[in-house]
Amino acid sequence: MKSVRCRHTVQLLIPDDLVFVAWPAVNEKFAEEALYIVHCLFSRIVCIRSNNPLRWHPLNHKELREVVGGNRVKIWLDFLIESGIIEKGNQPYIPGVQSFHYRITRKYRRKRTKIHKIRDEKVAEKIADYRTSKKEAMKIEPIYHQLEEQLDRLRIRKKEALEYVRNIHDYSGKKDPLGARRSDESAIEMFNSHKFFLKDDYGRAHSNLTNLSTELRQFLYVKRSKKTLAQTDVRNSQPFVLGILLNELHKAGPQAFTPTHQSMARLMLRYLGGDGPSSPVSSPVSSPVSSPVSSHVSSPVSDSNNPLSHYDSRFYSSEIDANNFTETTCEEKNNEKHGFFRDKEDVKWQSQMVCDDISFSISMVNSNWKECQKYIHLCESGMFYEALMARLPQASNWRTSDRRAFKQEVFRETIFCENPAAPNREIRDAFISEFPEIWKVICRLKRADHSILPKLMQYMESEYVIKRAASRFMERFPDRFLATIHDSFVVESDLQEAACESLRQSFAESGLCPTIK
Repeated sequence: MKSVRCRHTVQLLIPDDLVFVAWPAVNEKFAEEALYIVHCLFSRIVCIRSNNPLRWHPLNHKELREVVGGNRVKIWLDFLIESGIIEKGNQPYIPGVQSFHYRITRKYRRKRTKIHKIRDEKVAEKIADYRTSKKEAMKIEPIYHQLEEQLDRLRIRKKEALEYVRNIHDYSGKKDPLGARRSDESAIEMFNSHKFFLKDDYGRAHSNLTNLSTELRQFLYVKRSKKTLAQTDVRNSQPFVLGILLNELHKAGPQAFTPTHQSMARLMLRYLGGDGPSSPVSSPVSSPVSSPVSSHVSSPVSDSNNPLSHYDSRFYSSEIDANNFTETTCEEKNNEKHGFFRDKEDVKWQSQMVCDDISFSISMVNSNWKECQKYIHLCESGMFYEALMARLPQASNWRTSDRRAFKQEVFRETIFCENPAAPNREIRDAFISEFPEIWKVICRLKRADHSILPKLMQYMESEYVIKRAASRFMERFPDRFLATIHDSFVVESDLQEAACESLRQSFAESGLCPTIK
């Protein structure tokens, strides 16, 4: 392909060592259009490491028509399938409900990431124009633009980091050592040369920084700054956010369904694809409770081709092992989890179910408030995981396990698992024995779709950490560095206490006070 100097700098993330079959009639001149389709699927694995690489993804055909051209989309999709680079799922096309789904084939899922710079001026211009228009349409809050600008200042000592990954860091404890090492190498290679910053449907910010393993953050530095970096975060953040939700439900009172919770219902229903009833209230209160849910009722922009529009089945599924399940099993689970084969009647039925579930949860929380207070106190003190571990049998291996692994298992077995939950899970049994009524609330809120509760919690977390705490910090220190890693801040060491204070003040607005470390 003839190299032409391109006015637009557009980079694609694709697997290394792609092998194509003979080019179709469209010929090799348009090859970069095919690479763009590969990028749309492969970037979902690369940019969000927790994404399940076996998950099927819908392709945004409106985007592909604008970039590739309507008459060539099918040609390239068939060509990539024939080349063994992508594969098509068997989910049916239902107009207005779901599109065809695709994923990268097994051969290329764990390949190293190659950064391909678009050389065709017309293709680069189309991609650049589409990305610009998409960004403008999203109307992202100013704080996200500020965080994206801050990310450009962050660098990694690439040579030292790669040396650490290849010769020092021990991956033997990983379920997929080779895959983990390659993911780290790709993250390092991309860090300085290909910055990405994405806001998902739940307000979370995903970037090169969130994609970097904890052990590699020691090699980060801020350009043109001699100060070291420090990280500050909320202890027991996920259980604590659930505590905020319980507190919000308690504020409604035993018999009232407030506008706050009407907003909560609408937010939850967006993840089911429905708008919700116009008035699901039985006895509305005149003034809404101040909460992130009521103060931000407008719907986040939903982009079906957003690599972040996902529910992480690999990490949070309670019924299949993270790395040892068959593709057939995973496909069946994903069909069930992500709403395939649903129609509009299902959505209508789920809409009413969500409203009933919230009413039930309000009643349960208010009638068992002492248990909720006990839970919230443990989360505020930062001792939730320790208290739960103490409830485990003496012979349990989790008592001596790594705290990070224990936290992940708690997520899998309680908040983020499916209903009905699989039996004989000792961590879940310990949680139920300690907080039986809260467990009923958790199960009820996940009844329509088990992914609703974690998505709602992610939304609330981003509200307090990014929209409130990060905004507060940037107002005080507009010229200083700040980056977020979901529930934590990365700042220069001399401002670590200021970052802690911003987080405390923001969460205090919920009526609760977490432990900041």
